[in-house]
Amino acid sequence: MPRHTLVLLALTAALVGGCTRVSPPVATTKPVTPEQAMQLIQPMPRDKRTSVMPDGLPFEVAVPDGTVTRAVADNRPGGDGLWLYDLESTATPDVMDQWYQGQYAVREWRLTSTQRDGSGPRAVIVDYFRKGSGAETMLRIRRTAKGCAVEASVGLGVPLDRSL
Repeated sequence: MPRHTLVLLALTAALVGGCTRVSPPVATTKPVTPEQAMQLIQPMPRDKRTSVMPDGLPFEVAVPDGTVTRAVADNRPGGDGLWLYDLESTATPDVMDQWYQGQYAVREWRLTSTQRDGSGPRAVIVDYFRKGSGAETMLRIRRTAKGCAVEASVGLGVPLDRSL
């Protein structure tokens, strides 16, 4: 193989290998399945999660990558507690809802109800998940100008407020 071909191959490998994959904004008007949504949205990387999420949030709780705007913990003796976080994402509310449903199903959480309040740009999706006895998650997902905002409440041994 000629020397210039080897140099070109090495240069190409270095450029491709050194690139970081950046997820494009997630925008789709077509309905997606949880499996498709899990391909469109990445989970929050572990190092970011430990630095921006509330202390003690169980790792079995799915969290998508996004911009965290609030993170609060109310840890109680024995591992019980209440964790709240808000995040923003470029995903549409429907894609984000399907991502959570897929991620929670994989972690053996049971979707107990889904509610939609309103329609169009003011619509809010509210999901409730349970795992075992005493583990609950409530998600409020609403549309924003850039995608969606998620308000999440996670309770272990602490009942969640189920009002919209």
